[in-house]
Amino acid sequence: MKKQKLIDIILQNICHDKYAYDPNWKWEWLPVSIKENYSKIRPVLLDWQSKGYIKLVEDEEHIFLVYPEKLPTKEELLNSIS
Repeated sequence: MKKQKLIDIILQNICHDKYAYDPNWKWEWLPVSIKENYSKIRPVLLDWQSKGYIKLVEDEEHIFLVYPEKLPTKEELLNSIS
């Protein structure tokens, strides 16, 4: 699966209503395709972490923690991907 499609999947999950969910994102909440292709999207997640949008946890249960008050719009996140 292409990196852009994987990022779209994550954005669909974290940008729909950023205040209506638990900010501690679990692996089980995301499609298997994310877990299988994690190395493709990890650089993007590291970039988002450096900007303060998320904190990577990457343990057996959690993938990341979202900071909803710092999260820009879906369009801004998509435009920031190189």
